[in-house]
Amino acid sequence: MNPLENKKILVIDDARPPRKMLKRLLNDYGSVEFFEVDSIKNAKTILSTDTFNLIFCDYRLQDATSKTLLLWLKATENSNAETPIVIISSDLDKENIMESRSLGVKNFLVKPFNCGDLFNVLSNSLSWDKNNRNSFDQF
Repeated sequence: MNPLENKKILVIDDARPPRKMLKRLLNDYGSVEFFEVDSIKNAKTILSTDTFNLIFCDYRLQDATSKTLLLWLKATENSNAETPIVIISSDLDKENIMESRSLGVKNFLVKPFNCGDLFNVLSNSLSWDKNNRNSFDQF
């Protein structure tokens, strides 16, 4: 079975192209339940009612940064508080990475990214066996 089969993934990004690219690439890895929102406000709404296997969040959105979401998840004891979160950004600096790590983020995806970058983030976030990568080479 494909490791992403029937996984629920949320993408939080105020730009539509990265959301669409992630959706296309993730669907190549299996039948994914894909949800997308364009703000931290909308993310809080969906995260209050649903549980996800993985969350991708842009570092800077129009209404807040990912830090706001991370702090909210911890403070509200949300069901997604332990869900792996991948910060995506085109301009992460060392300070933002260190701050995100201190809030529990383990993986980052730098825009623009490719299938190999995405595979590495997925395998780290979802504890895949990287030796099984050959089953994904078709993508």
